[in-house]
Amino acid sequence: MADPQDAAGWRTSRPARWAWAALCAVAVFAPVALVSLFVSSSTFSGATFRPWKPRMIDLDVYRKAGEAVLTGGNPYALEGLPFLYPPFAAVVFVPLALVPPVVMQVGWVLLNAAALLGILHHLGMRGWRLSLVACVVTWAVMPVAHTLSFGQLGTFLVYLVVRDLVPRRPAPGAGEDPHPTRRHAGWLTGLATALKLSPGLFIVHLVVVGRRRAALVAIGTILLTMVIGFVVMPQAALDFWLRLVTGGDALDGQRIFYYTNQSVSGTATRVLGNTGAVRIGALVVSAVVAVVALLAARRWHRRGEQALAICLVGVGTLIAAPASWMHHFVWIVPLAVVLWRNTAVPDWFRLGCWAWCAWVAASPFLELPTGGDTELSYSTYQNLLAGIGTVAGIALLVAALVCRPRIDARYTAPMSTTNGDHA
Repeated sequence: MADPQDAAGWRTSRPARWAWAALCAVAVFAPVALVSLFVSSSTFSGATFRPWKPRMIDLDVYRKAGEAVLTGGNPYALEGLPFLYPPFAAVVFVPLALVPPVVMQVGWVLLNAAALLGILHHLGMRGWRLSLVACVVTWAVMPVAHTLSFGQLGTFLVYLVVRDLVPRRPAPGAGEDPHPTRRHAGWLTGLATALKLSPGLFIVHLVVVGRRRAALVAIGTILLTMVIGFVVMPQAALDFWLRLVTGGDALDGQRIFYYTNQSVSGTATRVLGNTGAVRIGALVVSAVVAVVALLAARRWHRRGEQALAICLVGVGTLIAAPASWMHHFVWIVPLAVVLWRNTAVPDWFRLGCWAWCAWVAASPFLELPTGGDTELSYSTYQNLLAGIGTVAGIALLVAALVCRPRIDARYTAPMSTTNGDHA
């Protein structure tokens, strides 16, 4: 008969703890993975789960870009949908071209599920609650579902920034550390910006709040990825960056007013027309929105609410970008979770933010007609339905800038921005 002490020792041994942790991780991940696989192959018309036949059109573009890098081609001269990301992203997508399409698709969906779990875990969720919330978000939040169905990388970008800049909550109900101590903070944000340019606003945020070391790390990461892009495909990289510096627009002007573009530019061109003057005016308004987001984020950062500050910058990247398709709005997930546990914001602001998150999650404007430039002839009601999310997002940022925080017991004096992150 085995010695009870030996049995107890086995249960507390390192291999046993690792085995138990692995079992728990599988139990948490498996339901989310199954829901993600189903959603990714059943959201769009014509896609099926059995047999496996998704319609991941954006993932196909990433794969073609990776193939172009392998064959010495130009990822910015693809047939069909264009590749709009920086050259480093094309290099990162090379592995997609080395595996069968089914492996690529299933692997991409599983990595998305892991990234969503990573976001929620970083914000303090654990165990069965983590798995349940991730399943509900995957099933019911339209931007997340469409990110999976298109094969987009939005969830990865949100995870990189949250993991990099948001203080980690060690357990449910625990307060966040107002002074992050990650020694190399900034490099994941730089990596996110190297994959897609819009997260670059977070680097500006780091400068505004005085986190100069993190900002320099992020900029250094971007410069390194630019070098990699020039080494791997010099001409394509030169063309991309020259077009960007000279103000070239990679977006097709006939697509900017498409009804799922929920940015200032998308709403303006639908309501006022797709003219040059309207688009320039929309860019000016977008710049103002970005400034408002940065000022609001700085205000809450100084209150010690760094998680909320990062989410506000995330909202700013969505509203101010020239094109923010509905599946880009994954930022509503961390925003809703952060507000759930936040005791510093007034109730009216919390409820207003949740209402906006619910609107974006449901995306009722998807019932509007589209195709054949229909958006340019929308009625007043249709324009209101298509644009209320944009207007409400701007109102959210303005409210965050002007609303008065509650007195929080965690902070008895204005917090210094000196957190060891300065160069």
